[in-house]
Order: sequence, then structure tokens, then C-alpha cells
Amino acid sequence: MGAALFFSDDNFIAIPSKSLALLKEMAKYNLNKKYSGAQTTIRIADNPKLMKALKKANIKALCIGIESINDETLKSLGKPYTAQQNKKAIKIIKQAGFWVHGMMMLGGDGDTPQTLKETLKWAKENLDSVQFFSPIPIPGTPFAEKMEQENRILTKTWYLYDGNHVIIRPKHFTPFTLQKTLYEMYADFYS
Repeated sequence: MGAALFFSDDNFIAIPSKSLALLKEMAKYNLNKKYSGAQTTIRIADNPKLMKALKKANIKALCIGIESINDETLKSLGKPYTAQQNKKAIKIIKQAGFWVHGMMMLGGDGDTPQTLKETLKWAKENLDSVQFFSPIPIPGTPFAEKMEQENRILTKTWYLYDGNHVIIRPKHFTPFTLQKTLYEMYADFYS
């Protein structure tokens, strides 16, 4: 048996009733892993019953797609939450005792050098670890169609579509400057 358990589903709580049933079964077997986690959205903060079940099943870490704490960027990326909802949810999740890994996109249409400084400051104060991504125009999505129409896609070299490479032309940065900022934010967060 391994020391870790991680649910790699993009959203472990997508169907709360099924998640609750699984967590209830897991709790019966006391899977006391040193490291355990799941990916979820901020909606977990609205479900105390589900958070309690995660704790009983010994899930200690949550990887949460926050995306941004900038309303204009969230809107441009087609995300359903506001910056205030994201911040409030993370506070609730942290207060519930979870270790929080935030996944955030840098370089959306609302992002500027100043907003990314604010994002870094917030991340350092509120997250245990972080992944900073650049927006990816995944084929077939409304975001990709918008980027295509605006002629902002820089490459269709698919192996670069990993979130670590800037592949769209940002509104308020050059691609190089955003790439450099992404690396600098990582270095600052983890220093």
C-alpha cells in the first residue's frame, strides 16, 4: 500500500451525492494515508457536509481551480465565480483545516502588472501552494474561438499547451513579459 492517495478527477465533488457515498465508504476503512487529496472547485465551501465527509475520509489537501481573483479576468475566461466568491471560499476551506493548493491563470484580459502583484500577495497570504498557468485556448471551447477570432493564438504546437507556456497574446503584456512574470511569481511564492 502506498503512502498517498489522490483523486485526479478534475472535480471530485461534481456530483455531491456520489462523492458523499464514496467518502462514507472510505471512512469505514480508515485509509490513514500520510498524503491525501482531491481536486475540486470553490463550491466545496458551500457544502459543510461534504467538507466534513472529506475530513472523516482523511482527505487533507484540496487542489482548487481558483483561476483568478480579478473579476475582469474571470469574466474574460468564462468562469462562473467572482473574485469575492473565490476569496471567501478559500477562507472557509482554510478555516475547515484543509491544506489548499490554488491553481490560477495569469494573463487574462483583466490582468495587468499591478493586478498580478496583488494576485501574488493574496496567494502568499492565503494558499499553501500554488500553480500559476497561462490561459490555454483548448480547441472547441468558447475561449479558443474568441482567441482565434481576435488572432491572439501564437502557436498550435500542441505540446506547448501545458499551462507553463504563454501561447496567446495577452492584452496588457507582451508574451515574453507574461512568461517572465509567470516564472518570477513562482520564484517569489516558493522562496
